Amino acid sequence: MGRLTEVLGASSTGLRLMVAGPEQEVLAVQSPHAPPDDRAELALHVTSAASRQVYCVHCKTTSSVRAAVEELTFCHGCGRELLIFAHLSRRSGSYLGFLADAEERG
Repeated sequence: MGRLTEVLGASSTGLRLMVAGPEQEVLAVQSPHAPPDDRAELALHVTSAASRQVYCVHCKTTSSVRAAVEELTFCHGCGRELLIFAHLSRRSGSYLGFLADAEERG
């Protein structure tokens, strides 16, 4: 991210930048950690979605997992079995994960 910050900081109006790569890295470019820069036009292209970031609503841990949306995975923080929900946070670049059997538990 350091080099991207440097390039965007030195850019002039009209810069067009194509970012391609694995989902986690591409989404990091649009997260709040990336510099907000109105001078640049970003085009994002995901080449692989094997791994993704999942935010656990129960313990607030973000885990990198190798699972698809709507599949189950375990939280690296609290160990709960989470359902990876299709909600993607543009702010954090992570999917929402919540207790897989929440409806059954009441």
